[in-house]
Amino acid sequence: MVSGGVDRQQWIITIGPVASAIDGGEFMTSMPRRFLRLVDGFLPDRLRSKPDSEALFRARVTLIIPFTVGISHLYSCVAIYRRIDQLGPFGWTFWLAVAASSLLLISVVVFRRTGSFGLSANLYALGATLAVVSVVLVTGGFRSSPFSILLPLVVLFTFIMASMGMAFFWACVGLGVWSVGQLIGGVDTYPDMVPAEWGHRVTVVTVVNAGVTMIGILWLFDQFHRHLRRQLQEERDRALFSAAHDSLTGLANRETFEAGLKHLIEHQRITGTLSALVMMDLDDFKLVNDVYGHACGDRLLKAVAGNLKDSVRQGDLPARIGGDEFGILVKDLRSPGDLPPILDKIYQTVRQPVAIPHGDPIRVGASLGIALIPEDGDNPETLLHYADQAMYRAKGMEPGYVFAGELKETG
Repeated sequence: MVSGGVDRQQWIITIGPVASAIDGGEFMTSMPRRFLRLVDGFLPDRLRSKPDSEALFRARVTLIIPFTVGISHLYSCVAIYRRIDQLGPFGWTFWLAVAASSLLLISVVVFRRTGSFGLSANLYALGATLAVVSVVLVTGGFRSSPFSILLPLVVLFTFIMASMGMAFFWACVGLGVWSVGQLIGGVDTYPDMVPAEWGHRVTVVTVVNAGVTMIGILWLFDQFHRHLRRQLQEERDRALFSAAHDSLTGLANRETFEAGLKHLIEHQRITGTLSALVMMDLDDFKLVNDVYGHACGDRLLKAVAGNLKDSVRQGDLPARIGGDEFGILVKDLRSPGDLPPILDKIYQTVRQPVAIPHGDPIRVGASLGIALIPEDGDNPETLLHYADQAMYRAKGMEPGYVFAGELKETG
C-alpha cells in the first residue's frame, strides 16, 4: 500500500509521465509522440482541453494501465484454456480470467464515455484483482504462487487513478482475498501450471518485475519532484519579475526604481563613489498618441525602452516611471566627466526612428535631467526633485540634458 503520509496529488502527477511525458517528453523522451496523440484521442473532450493538468495525467494513466493489463491478461486466458482439461474442478478459472480481462477493457470504454475516474478505477481494481486471483489459483494458490505479490500494485494504481479512500477499500479487499487464500486449502489443493523446473525462475521474474515497477514509480516520483521544484521556481521568478517590472516595456517599474535609488544612496555612502540619478521624458509623445493612436504610442514606448536598455552600461538600472517618463540609475562613476558620453549615447539611441504599421517611421525627442549623488542630495526626495527640475529645463535644448548643479549656479 501507498503510505497515507504521501501527498496524493504528487503521486497522481508522478505516474503521469508514464503516459504523457510531462511538457512534451521531459521525463520519457523515448516515448513516441504519436502514441501520446493516440492515447489523447480516446480521452473525453473536457480532459483533452486541459494540457499539463493533473486530471489529464490521471486520465492517461486510467486509459493506459487497464488497457495494458487487460490485453496482457488475455495471454493468461489463452494459457489457462490450453490446460483447462488439466485443471479439474478449477476449470472455471478460465471464465474468471476472461471476466477479469473484460472488466479491464470495459473500464477503458467506460472512462472514454463518462470521464468518471471513480467508476473506471473501481472497474479496473475489480478486474485486476480477479486477474491476479485467476492466475494465482492455477499456479499453486496463495501460499506458493509468485503472482500474489502483484496485488499491492493494483492498490497503487487505484490510488493514482482515483483516491486514497478507494485505494484503501481495494487494499482491504486484496488483503481479505489473500487471507482467505492462506486459510483455504494447502499447496496440493491447487493446480500448478508452472513446471517444477521453472518455478524458481518464474518467482524471480515476477519479483524482479514488481520491483522494477516500484523502482520506476519512485524514479518518476523523484523526477517529478525535480520538475515541480523547477516549475515552481520559474513561476516564482515570473511573479517576482511581474511585481518588479513594467508590464508594457519590461523595464523596472517605479517601486523597483525607488528601492534601487535608496540602495544606490546607501552604496555611495559605503563606497564613497560618485553615482547619478537620470530622469528622462519623451518630447511630443502626447502628439504621437493623438495622431497615430495609443497602439502606436505603446509600440513607441516599447521601442524606446528596448533602445534605452541597450544603451545603458551593465549594472545601471533603467526604469519606466510612468507614462512617457523614464529613469536611469548610474553607479560607480570616477568623476562627473564620465557622464556626458553615457548621456550622449542614451540621448541618440532613444531618438532613433521607430517603424509603425502603414506609415512612415516616427521619432521623438528626449529631455534628460541629472542629479549627482551625493553632490545634489543624499536622500531620494531631494534627488528626484532636482532631477525633475533639470529634466524640464532641458526641453528644447541641445544636447538634450541638463545637470541639476547648473540650475543651482543660475538659480
